[in-house]
Amino acid sequence: MRQLIVTDKLAKQSTRARRAGWTLRSRARRYTDSLIVDEQLDRLTERHEALTMSMEPLHRDVQDLRAVVNQIAIASQQDGENIRALARVAENHERRLTHLEGEE
Repeated sequence: MRQLIVTDKLAKQSTRARRAGWTLRSRARRYTDSLIVDEQLDRLTERHEALTMSMEPLHRDVQDLRAVVNQIAIASQQDGENIRALARVAENHERRLTHLEGEE
């Protein structure tokens, strides 16, 4: 009977020890998992900052190009108006010449 009680106590102790060990291991695993998550978050944050820093000059370049394209569009509109005005002048001269040649 005494032997049964002793083995029963040992079994309970070993069960408790296993549970405690499991708890410690699961806590350790959660701790290392959280470290891994923290490291990943740190890397993602660094990557985000690097991308943001590389996007700033690109954004400025795009704004500069947009301004240049707008200037070119305005200049091409003015060129088109000037060409149409020259075409009208040429047509008027052609009509005059035709009219003058017809009078002779």
